Amino acid sequence: EHPIQYVPDIIKQFLPLPEKRSDGCPKMKGWVQHYIIENSRDKIKMGCLFDAVPESSLEFRREMVCWFVQENTCFEDFKNLPLLPISWGAMGSLVPVYNRWNNYLNTLLPLFHGLDYLQHKQLILNEINRVKAMIVQEEISDFITG
Repeated sequence: EHPIQYVPDIIKQFLPLPEKRSDGCPKMKGWVQHYIIENSRDKIKMGCLFDAVPESSLEFRREMVCWFVQENTCFEDFKNLPLLPISWGAMGSLVPVYNRWNNYLNTLLPLFHGLDYLQHKQLILNEINRVKAMIVQEEISDFITG
């Protein structure tokens, strides 16, 4: 949990989503990459930045994770990153949302190779298992209520 919960909303106002722009928003991506490079050891700044990237931008979130681990191999810092979005929207079943999360988490696995990243990879695998369990629970709920 972050002590300053309103910061992500402020950051969101200045963080247009790259996929919403035809040019991919290279200046914004460059700024985010620079911000991660400069602040990768600051848990609050990294937490707020990752919180500000919504669920619709999982591909960009993956890029951010990649930049982060290139700068900071410390597992203690990594485990504090919000890997999954803190908010999301869905009409009806959450299974499609959880499937997107599962796919996204699986795309992170290739980022973690070597001894420095064993704990990181295990954390990702644990998150994948947690999301898979959420999918099963949601499918059961959908079946019962459906």
